[in-house]
Amino acid sequence: MEPQVRLLFDLCATQESVVGPHGGAEYSKAVFRALLRRRPAREIAAFFDPMRELDRDIRELATDAGVTLIGIRNHRDLQELLNSARFTRMFSGLPYKYIGLDFSKVDLVMTIHGLREIEVPFDKFEWRTATSVRQFLSWAYRGCATKIYIRRVRERLRSLLNVPARSRTIVVPSLHTKYALLTEIPGLASSEIVVLYSPRSEVASMTAGDAGLLDQFGLGPKRYLLIVSANRWVKNAYRAIAAACSVLGDTPGWGEGRIVAVGGSCLRVPVQWNRFLTVLPAQPPATLACLYRHAYLLLYPSLNEGFGYPPIEAMAHGTPVIAAATSAIPEIAAAGAEYVCPTSLTDMKARLRWLLQDAEAYEQLCRRGAERAREIAAMQASMLESLCELLMR
Repeated sequence: MEPQVRLLFDLCATQESVVGPHGGAEYSKAVFRALLRRRPAREIAAFFDPMRELDRDIRELATDAGVTLIGIRNHRDLQELLNSARFTRMFSGLPYKYIGLDFSKVDLVMTIHGLREIEVPFDKFEWRTATSVRQFLSWAYRGCATKIYIRRVRERLRSLLNVPARSRTIVVPSLHTKYALLTEIPGLASSEIVVLYSPRSEVASMTAGDAGLLDQFGLGPKRYLLIVSANRWVKNAYRAIAAACSVLGDTPGWGEGRIVAVGGSCLRVPVQWNRFLTVLPAQPPATLACLYRHAYLLLYPSLNEGFGYPPIEAMAHGTPVIAAATSAIPEIAAAGAEYVCPTSLTDMKARLRWLLQDAEAYEQLCRRGAERAREIAAMQASMLESLCELLMR
């Protein structure tokens, strides 16, 4: 008889999705690395989708540590694994596709990162990022049948949170997400929900490279405004670019400044914006850290976040942040950022002009951001220890 392994870890959550790199994947990678630093590998097995690429670093880390890697092609394979009685607990950092599975032989720990589909199901500028007819039709449907869409999403979430399990623990990355869940899912027990901030990201932890890396993009230190995840409509890049183009065009000394949109820009933007706009594909962590470090500021008017890595990453590299005053962002960034209404171009323009022209306010924000980055890093480290203990106790 095979020895019982304490934890079955979901590495499917670390594999790249159709939108490219995403916070849920970085979260799952960080938790996996932390577990292997703290616990014997023989106590952990992990499953992944063999039809998708598994991050090379994660595969090498698991192989070197002696973690058993199991290829799972479908729900039937995973259900057989759960029924094998080899595991006492399963953890998934992205559990949303596991509705309908039976976890009654294991303790289930799952992370719910946010309720974006319920809180912000639709935005009028989303169509500008659509890359297929299907995405465009999805946008149109959610705009015309918003209440029906929200009701269906709520029912799916309720089904996920009530899957059969020997015990169930719901980990959330912010107080905002906890109370949004309790609001949207009546009857959910508060005692089932544990608030543990997302682990510190690789980008926030690393030392930024030399500014010479910017030469490949034709950029100069502190001469560009940074926007990240620009291909995802919920990050609100279209409004951010619109506000930044307007401000750079009439702010003394910034006529040659740039707006750097990382991750791909909105696909449908006015031609005249190209005067200021530099569009970059998703970048490796070292390059992204360099872009954070040498940006004048990060503009991040995201419409919804369950935690929100980019503001903390920017502040960790000493770069001030203008962020949306919505969802979990003010909870996490606290006094380290300046805030705007994410749908107000006037609000964004005013904050941008202020920080581009008021050197004292700019330096104060740099200091506040760096201080908050240190505070949140300590909290992230402590809460990651708590998560590892929760998974392996």
